[in-house]
Amino acid sequence: MNRCLKCGRPAGENQVFCEDCLKDMERYPVKPGTPVVLPVRPAREAERRPEKRKVTPAVEIARLRRQRQSLWIAVAALAAALCLCVGLLLFRWLNPGTPEETLPPGRDYITDSTPAPQEIVSRETSRSAG
Repeated sequence: MNRCLKCGRPAGENQVFCEDCLKDMERYPVKPGTPVVLPVRPAREAERRPEKRKVTPAVEIARLRRQRQSLWIAVAALAAALCLCVGLLLFRWLNPGTPEETLPPGRDYITDSTPAPQEIVSRETSRSAG
C-alpha cells in the first residue's frame, strides 16, 4: 500500500495522495506544470520501530500465572523471615541468659553469703586469742 506524499497516511493502490489531500487540492487548484514543494515530515514512530508481536490470550495467561507464582514466593519468603525474627526476639525475651547479663551496670557482681575458708580460720583464731 502506498503512502500519501503530502501527509503520510495510507493512500489507495496506484495513488500518490490520500483522499483527504485530494479533496484539499480540488478546493485550491493550481495550474498544470506549477512546481509544488512537499513538506518534509518526520518519520513516524510505527515506521521506525518494528511492530510489537501480538500475544495470544493463552500466552498472556501463562505469563500472568508465572508472575503471580513469583509474587506468592516472595510473600512466603518475607513471611518466613518475619516469623524467624519474631521467634528469635521472643526466645531472647523469654530466656534472658546468665544473671550477669541481666544485672544493671554497677551491680554486675555475684554475692555469696557463705564465708570463705580463710575467714573461718581467722575468726576462730581471733576468738581463741580473745
